[in-house]
Amino acid sequence: MERFQQLGLLGFAAGDLPADALDQLQARARQVRPLAPGPEVDGLLLQLGARADAALLRRLPRLRCVVVYGTDHSGVDLESAAAQGVTVCHLPGYSTQAVAEAALRLALQLAAERPSRRELRSLQIGIAGLGRIGGRVAQLLTRGLGAQVRYWSRARKPQAEAELGLRFAPLDELVAWSEALLVHLPLDGSTRGLLHAARIAALPPGALLVHLSPLELLDLRAAERRVRSGDLAFAFDHADASEISFGYAAPPSNETVEAARERWRLCLEVLDAFLAGEPRHRVNRAAP
Repeated sequence: MERFQQLGLLGFAAGDLPADALDQLQARARQVRPLAPGPEVDGLLLQLGARADAALLRRLPRLRCVVVYGTDHSGVDLESAAAQGVTVCHLPGYSTQAVAEAALRLALQLAAERPSRRELRSLQIGIAGLGRIGGRVAQLLTRGLGAQVRYWSRARKPQAEAELGLRFAPLDELVAWSEALLVHLPLDGSTRGLLHAARIAALPPGALLVHLSPLELLDLRAAERRVRSGDLAFAFDHADASEISFGYAAPPSNETVEAARERWRLCLEVLDAFLAGEPRHRVNRAAP
């Protein structure tokens, strides 16, 4: 199997990778640079939260591949990468069960702490985003709790509607209907600011908002006003309490033992696929 000449690691701290990660990476690269990557790097493993912008990419003229160590690839300038002939891949699906369980746990917690003391399954529950995670959340809510669930997604899901009894609703309608709204959407140009102030204001009085998505989707000032008035219960996991002083800052939902194991397995699989000339989970396309 072909190997990288030099594989760079960017944004990683001690303990982020398995103990034997360096040995496994060295089987795929003649040299591994665990610190800031240099101009000889032709492969880059990028931790979530690190950025590969146009300026960084220009400093890596031999770069052929970036593998984002997670699902959210918003830290990579995809257009610049494509223009430079760089393949960008990510790791989808490794934490589906972990995040879905976290969403259900947080929704149950918020419902139990509200003055109304209503059971979660008795609420009108909306899901924004019915991808892998949103779909698994819908399964847990409908099959596990017998809850009434409606959803909005950028593409309708007829199979999920038939199997789980879900109802599709336009986003504005879903927000106004949902006594509990669970958000499972990626960050991109079409979702940034999606839950703007008017939509936050349209949530029913006393609503629950479980937001396990990038916070850039949300108007935080509008959410804060409702949370501080006691009119909205809010839980999130893409920041901590030192960054946001309202709502409940949950521990990262994707950091279970099982998710970490699957994440690393998928990372090696994606690296191997690129080296074999058959990239998997690519998120950009070559420039025309």
